[in-house]
Amino acid sequence: MKIKIPSTMKTFFGLIIVSAFVLTACQPAVAPTSAVVAPTTAAAAPTTAAAAPATVAPAQPKTYKILAVEKTLINQYWQTMKDGYDFAAKQYGQSIDVVTVPTEADTAGQLAAVETALTKGYDAVCVSPLTPDNLNPALADATKKGTPLINVDELIPDQVAKDAGITFATKIASNNYYAGVLAGQYMLSKLPAGSEVAVVEGLAGNSSGQARHDGFVATVKAGGFKVDASQPADWDRAKANTVTTNILQANPNVKGIYFCNDTMALGGMESVAAAGLTGKIILIGTDAIDEALQAVKDGKLDATVAQFPYEEAVLCVENAIKVLEGRPISPTIDAPIKLMLKADIK
Repeated sequence: MKIKIPSTMKTFFGLIIVSAFVLTACQPAVAPTSAVVAPTTAAAAPTTAAAAPATVAPAQPKTYKILAVEKTLINQYWQTMKDGYDFAAKQYGQSIDVVTVPTEADTAGQLAAVETALTKGYDAVCVSPLTPDNLNPALADATKKGTPLINVDELIPDQVAKDAGITFATKIASNNYYAGVLAGQYMLSKLPAGSEVAVVEGLAGNSSGQARHDGFVATVKAGGFKVDASQPADWDRAKANTVTTNILQANPNVKGIYFCNDTMALGGMESVAAAGLTGKIILIGTDAIDEALQAVKDGKLDATVAQFPYEEAVLCVENAIKVLEGRPISPTIDAPIKLMLKADIK
């Protein structure tokens, strides 16, 4: 049986339904229970919303005792590396002792200093030896005791380390051969074909200096240049002055000289100036120490190949921490290099 609804009642029920629909549409949607708490500027979320996770500060590394073995602070290059170690000690909350010797010729003194330091019990060692073998007895003993070693900048050849019983966690250095290549390429681009050039080397047997020499000589010879002379000055400014003077006197046609570090380049620069040849011979150093950069800016040197000892030090500390924490690291790590010209110096 059908029930007949009066028209007035139909209108009434219709209004109720429409009102209900409007009220329902205006209500805010209930947030799902998995939602993150909204930002403080938003409307408050329902009580069923999940609370935001508490912020957790990253764990700080344990404080380790690290020994950093450098060459000499007479050379600004190694001062800059020490600054890098000092920064890393503060940045990562580590205890770092830096050991150096008075000159880059004091191989016995460096060995004695390292042997004494290692009796204090270090967790890891960052080491830059004066030569490929002067620290080998101390480093071999550290290897036997299980102390992680990282070779920095002045690399000990793999076979030499193996024969001495030394194990390195990693080796960190600039590509010294390529530093010589950069210097050679610049001279090739600036001097006429067949030009005569020379090299002032570092300490005999020093691996970084030899690599720079080899990179330069191979590059200029491949470009058709003649290498008139290649003589060591033992990383010493005064010796480099004398060596440069001798090269210029014996080889008056030399048009370019590459110095395997900036200390020697500054000594050679003074010799060239004394001979009245400033601006007539291309002079390139290596390391980009402040005085050499100023000399490039002043037009007394043509360029210096920049290496970054500060970054090498920081890299060593970072990787020492990783090793001590049992984390993996690369067996070799390249530090950056760059040929610095006058336009690069502000």
